[in-house]
Amino acid sequence: MTRATQLFRATILLVPAALVAPACELPTKLGDLPSDSATDGPTSSEEGDDDSGGAETDSALCVEGGPAGELAWSHERDELPGFVLGLVTAPGGDVVAVGSQGEPAVRDAYVRKYDPAGALLWSRTYAGADGLLDTPLGVAVDAAGFVHVLVQEMHALSQDGASFDARLVVLRYTPDGALAWRWEHMELPFATDGSYQPIGELAVVGDTVVVLEHGGGAPLLRLELDASGQLLAQIELEVPPGVHVERMALDSDGSPVLAGEAGQNGSVWFGRFTPAGALAWDHQFGDADHGIDTVLPDGAGGVYLAWQRVVVAGTFEHRLRRYGADGAELWTVMLPVSDGDLVVAHGAVRCDGSLLLTGSLDLPQTEDWDMWIARYAGDGTQQWQLDQAFGFREGVRIAATPEGDPVISGLLLDSGDPPKTGPWLARFGGG
Repeated sequence: MTRATQLFRATILLVPAALVAPACELPTKLGDLPSDSATDGPTSSEEGDDDSGGAETDSALCVEGGPAGELAWSHERDELPGFVLGLVTAPGGDVVAVGSQGEPAVRDAYVRKYDPAGALLWSRTYAGADGLLDTPLGVAVDAAGFVHVLVQEMHALSQDGASFDARLVVLRYTPDGALAWRWEHMELPFATDGSYQPIGELAVVGDTVVVLEHGGGAPLLRLELDASGQLLAQIELEVPPGVHVERMALDSDGSPVLAGEAGQNGSVWFGRFTPAGALAWDHQFGDADHGIDTVLPDGAGGVYLAWQRVVVAGTFEHRLRRYGADGAELWTVMLPVSDGDLVVAHGAVRCDGSLLLTGSLDLPQTEDWDMWIARYAGDGTQQWQLDQAFGFREGVRIAATPEGDPVISGLLLDSGDPPKTGPWLARFGGG
């Protein structure tokens, strides 16, 4: 495990007690992203939506964490079996990471649990029955510390392996890493064509495991399992006709949030559903020049939506918008970007309701993609931002600890000819 406290530079924007960034012995290639490309407060969008004003900053407090942007610990290629595809924090501040390892066509899923200081507590590997590709899609931990992992498991349909499809599998591990049960979704309410490869999302609500399952051309399903792995319910979400779903998320109460495209002009569409599968509310705006970066429940019944718009060919504007529980727009802010290509990869809601975002930035004067992390208050105010400049290609996943600190996974670009990417996992201070 690598420990460091001075490899990153954080820009603290709107926290009076922390206007000076931590000392930095090693210079970055990018420096701080330009703050004048972001709004200092809520602004309305340019798509004709009414500006409903700013939401009150969430008042809940987190327990004291590390200084904003300070690197607490990290794990690199030799300490990780493969790329991290999912992150979650457990009660007490433990971190659970899931990913894949092995050769491309026969990768196995792995599950690793770390203590708050980054020490490995246990590691498990899961290989499907047919020895084909097993890809973790999500991970969730319940209040008792049981770890649940959603895996897309490839299955052979012929003895020669030339024909195959996939199905979703849920694994439940005890807090100390023993496999408690495995559930496989075999009896689908529709016929597949032999090439069904579903994606999914996972959440735990009390003692109930909730799964979203979505495959091309098939109905979008919401499944419920009990604590023993028995199927309790299977419903089809009432997705409006003509909508192509691209992003999915589950709120803490198990209600789905979906986003994608709709209509012949490729408008951005997103909607919130009840746990029973009914559409609670939805919105549609823009055209084919717009695209969704990420959609995330805000933990208070509303939704964060990050999206982009083409200004001219090759140039994009990126915005973050928050909607209330009734679907009303609360605020929209510009995401900081200069003349580079910005990617918003993932987000996590902190204990105080503020939002952590991560992604990557490609500037013309650099050869590598650089990672950035930013924190936004509940009213849209950016509180701090840092960017890392020694070779990241992108930020992949992010989770928030009970203290509000970000834990982030990414791809580290190793030196060499040609250069290779390796997995990376780290915890930072959240301020």
